[in-house]
Amino acid sequence: MMESVAARSLSSYERMRSGIIHMGFGNILSENTEWARGKNLPGGHFHIHLNFATFEIETRDGRKVKLIDKGRLTILDDPGVRRIAARYGDPDELLREDWIPALPGINAPGNYEKDFAQDPVAWVKQEQRKAYSYIIDFKPYP
Repeated sequence: MMESVAARSLSSYERMRSGIIHMGFGNILSENTEWARGKNLPGGHFHIHLNFATFEIETRDGRKVKLIDKGRLTILDDPGVRRIAARYGDPDELLREDWIPALPGINAPGNYEKDFAQDPVAWVKQEQRKAYSYIIDFKPYP
């Protein structure tokens, strides 16, 4: 099945979810990819998503502030943010995550080694289809 241009790079949509830390390594210059291929090395640009990370900073005055807690953007639970959200509806509904990626043995039933680690791409594609079917199935042209 051909997918729309928007659906080709689903990781773009996945990393727009709050609380996910996206990291990219390498570059997309073709000469570097060709050099690596000639030496039988991986080359190109690689993406990693930390779905359930905890990220804490230390302020100049020594306070520690947790920005992300196990994949949850902590500002979404701030009383001031919730108060503002309440002006527009139910803050629980407005500030909830639309999608939390399932990883077997981590936050979903299953075995991480058996169900995910042996073929993570297949698992991620399945998860993305659940979360983004409206994009994947979108056909801009007949």
